[in-house]
Amino acid sequence: MELTHRIYFYLCCHLLAFSSSLGGSEPCETMPSVQVDRVPQVTRLFFGSCLVNQPLRGTIWLTNRTGSAWTIRKIETDCGCLSAVANKLTCAAGQDVQLDVHLAAANKLAKLRRSVRVYFETVGKPLVLNLDVSVTGPIQLERTVFEVQSSKSPLEIVGKKIRPGINIEALFSGRGGFLVKGQVNQDDDSFRVLIQPLHGFGTYSDLLRVRYEDQNAHSQIVDVPIELRCIEKIRFLPSKVWMQREDGCWVGKTRMVLSPEAKSIDLNTINFVFAGANPDLGAERCEARIQPLSAVLSVVHLTVPDDGQQNMPRFVEIKDRNGSLLGKLHLSKLGQTNDND
Repeated sequence: MELTHRIYFYLCCHLLAFSSSLGGSEPCETMPSVQVDRVPQVTRLFFGSCLVNQPLRGTIWLTNRTGSAWTIRKIETDCGCLSAVANKLTCAAGQDVQLDVHLAAANKLAKLRRSVRVYFETVGKPLVLNLDVSVTGPIQLERTVFEVQSSKSPLEIVGKKIRPGINIEALFSGRGGFLVKGQVNQDDDSFRVLIQPLHGFGTYSDLLRVRYEDQNAHSQIVDVPIELRCIEKIRFLPSKVWMQREDGCWVGKTRMVLSPEAKSIDLNTINFVFAGANPDLGAERCEARIQPLSAVLSVVHLTVPDDGQQNMPRFVEIKDRNGSLLGKLHLSKLGQTNDND
C-alpha cells in the first residue's frame, strides 16, 4: 500500500525541559496524543513550557499505522534554533520512529510556534508538526499593548517580579521604538518606568529589553514583546501646511499617508474640521479635495475662506464618519511662524 493512501499515525509525546542553571529541573506539560489520518496534514502540538534562556528537549514518537513500511526521506525545521533527528529512517507497520527534538535557548518571553516537516519517499508534501512553546521568565508586565496619543506623550510600563530576589539594572528598547525616561522605580515585588515613543504613526511592535541581576548576582537579559498603537492613523508630509492667499481664500496642499490600519477607510467619508484659534468657522466651511495617488498616498488640496480679518485656524483635525480622530494637520500663513506649533 502506498503512503498516499489513507494512513494513520499515532503520536505519543514525552517532554522534559533542561535542568535549570541552579541544578533543579522543570518538567514540561505532557504533550497530548494526536492521531493523523492522512499526509499531507498539519498537526498542532503543545511542546511544553520552559524558562527563559533555557533550552528545551523533547521526544516525539511516530507510530506507523499504515499497514505497510515507509521511509523518511528528510526532516526539516523552520528555524535554526530547532533541530529534529529520527532514530531511524525506515519503519515497518506497527513500529515506532523516535524524533529527538531540541529547541535552543531563547531570551524572549513569548508563545512561540516552531515547525518540523517530515518528508516521505512516496509523498511530495510533508507531515507538518507545529510545536507550540510557552517561554516564561522572572518578570511579567501588567499589559503589553499601549495606546500612543502622540510621540510627545510618555507611557508608563508597570510590571511585577515573578521570581523574588532579582534586581532590575536597566530597561531599553530592543528595536529602537522608544526611549526610557528617568530611573526604574522598583521594590521586591514590582517595578515601573516611563518610556517616550519615537513613532507617532501606525502600530509598532517592539521589545522591552530588561537587564537584571538574578539571585546568584549574575547579569541576565530578557526581552518582553510590547506593541505601541498610535491613535493617529493618518500622517501628512509635511505636517505643517503653508497657506497663501489666492482669490480671497487661503490655499495649500500636502501629501496624506494612510497607516496599514487605515487603508480600508473610504476617503470620501473623511471630515476636515477646523479647530484652534478660530472655532467659529465651523466644519462645513473647511474644503478639502483629496487626490489619490496610490492605496496609501494622496495629495490633499485645502481651501480656507478668508473672513476679511486675515484670521485662519491654526490646525485642522481629521476625523472619520464616527467622529474618531485620525490625525491632525497644522496650518500656517506663508511667511509667518506660529510659536506654539
